[in-house]
Amino acid sequence: MKIIITGALGHIGSYLIRKLPDFFQSPEIIMIDNLSTQRYSSLFDLPQNAKYQFIEADVTNEDANWDHLFQGANIAIHLAAITNAAASFDHAKEVERVNLTATQKVASACAKHNVAMIMA
Repeated sequence: MKIIITGALGHIGSYLIRKLPDFFQSPEIIMIDNLSTQRYSSLFDLPQNAKYQFIEADVTNEDANWDHLFQGANIAIHLAAITNAAASFDHAKEVERVNLTATQKVASACAKHNVAMIMA
C-alpha cells in the first residue's frame, strides 16, 4: 500500500503517519510538507513497520511535478491547508491559493494516476 499524505506534519497528519502502520501491513508512506508548522519532531521515532519518505515541498508550487510520486500510489490523503478561520479573512488570496488551488492540483494528480483521494 502506497499512501501519499500532504500536510503530513500538521496536527492531523503527524498523528496519521504514526497510526497508518497499525492498519496496513508495511505501508509505503510518502509525507509531503512545507514545514510551515515547524513540527520537525514529528519525523523522529516513526514506527519501524512502515517505509517512510519525507519530501519538503509546498503543494502550492506551480512548477512542482508530482507525477513520479503519484505513480503507483493507492491513496492520497490531502491535509495541506490553512486552518486558522479567524485570520483567513485578512489573507483571503493566500487561503484561496492554498485551500482551493493546491487542492485542485492534488486532485488532478490523483485523477491522472487513478489514485483515490481523501480530503479532510
